[in-house]
Amino acid sequence: EPEVGRDDQTRKPAMDWLHGGGWFFGSWGWCGPCQFYKDRGMVVAQVEYRTRGRHATNIRDAFEDALDAIAWLRQNADQYGIDPERIGVSGFSAGAHLSLATAGLAPSDAQSKPDIAVAFSGCADLTIDPYIVRMAGGMEEAAALSPVNAEPDAWPPLYMANATRDSDCNYEAALQFSEKAKAQGAEITFLTQENAGHFFLREPERAAQTQASVNAFLDAEGF
Repeated sequence: EPEVGRDDQTRKPAMDWLHGGGWFFGSWGWCGPCQFYKDRGMVVAQVEYRTRGRHATNIRDAFEDALDAIAWLRQNADQYGIDPERIGVSGFSAGAHLSLATAGLAPSDAQSKPDIAVAFSGCADLTIDPYIVRMAGGMEEAAALSPVNAEPDAWPPLYMANATRDSDCNYEAALQFSEKAKAQGAEITFLTQENAGHFFLREPERAAQTQASVNAFLDAEGF
């Protein structure tokens, strides 16, 4: 396809999608919430980042891949008709953690810094689960890769949806993160799913509620 000029008004916002799977397995094809963005006419890039089960890697490697994916999409925005100033990142579970981590741990002037982040059932503190600590390669790395410990110059707008009965990614840690990020100046929307678990998006009513909430967030942010 022909390249699109940088001032072309038909340029679309884009979303990098990062799948779940505990940083151990998973596939770019695991992308139910991608429909949220496709329904809006956004460009969606489904990322195949490295996982422990397939590549003998750790969370740091997955994080580096997530940063590279955002930078690649921005660098190739002309080719795909994307607005390089409206590139977000989104994910579920492990992918939601990576989304929040890129928002907080990427340098503010880097091409790998997303313009927004949307996280479903994301882990904000990697130090409280022994499995996750092992996946990170130890407590020091788990702390360094925890969004709750990020001290960015500036946060992009953030959206989080977490369930109160999530046994995989702690709800209280996610809430603590959102409050800390807000105190640091973040514009953040936090949706609590009461009496639900990690996979609340599998429930049609909760999925519809979440999609409506995400749409309101994206509308407000010009996406």
